[in-house]
Amino acid sequence: YPPPYYGRPRPPPPYVAQSTGPISPLWGSFSLGGMFFGGDIQKDVGVSRIFGPQMDIGLEGGLRLNPHLGLGLYLDIGVGGPGSEVNAYCNAAPPNGLGGADCSAETVKFGVLLRHTFAPYSHVTPWMAVGTGYAWSHVSTDAFGGNSDVISFSGWEIARLMAGVDVRTSQVLGVGFYAGVGFTRYTHSENAAGTIPLDGSTVHTMVEAGIRLTLFP
Repeated sequence: YPPPYYGRPRPPPPYVAQSTGPISPLWGSFSLGGMFFGGDIQKDVGVSRIFGPQMDIGLEGGLRLNPHLGLGLYLDIGVGGPGSEVNAYCNAAPPNGLGGADCSAETVKFGVLLRHTFAPYSHVTPWMAVGTGYAWSHVSTDAFGGNSDVISFSGWEIARLMAGVDVRTSQVLGVGFYAGVGFTRYTHSENAAGTIPLDGSTVHTMVEAGIRLTLFP
């Protein structure tokens, strides 16, 4: 009998690289950077007179509507020193000041955002986000034996524009950089004299930049 016919060997299937895209419909991030202010916090009052630069700690998380687009929430907490005018008040002797009291400034922003990822299956993933939400800033002191506000402002972060790059170290963790700017309008101020409604005609900027870690980038 003739030997069996096996035919020509079939070539192996082409190699398909494993996707490095998101493996979860959720994402979260932690960021650390700086926050810097510009413009007028109220009419004819520069924001630098009230608040100095701050260290910015940010949290963000949300749900992917598709591989490119996600809907989420953000929380920013800024910590730093007061601006020039408030700092002079904290250091001035009574009755015109607090007699060298230790004053600090904080800013809190939270709201909703839409995040677009340009290359969701790439090792390097640029992204941008737009959001809006609530903003609150204050200067506090411990001059009176407990923490109390010297002055505070509250209002609306009209628009928050952010962009950055995530580098995926794996499908679970990414490391990257971010930068952005927020446009904020404060509508109320409060000090020892009480609550003062603002006319809402001024918009100041908050510029942020730093590094971030992303879970399920």
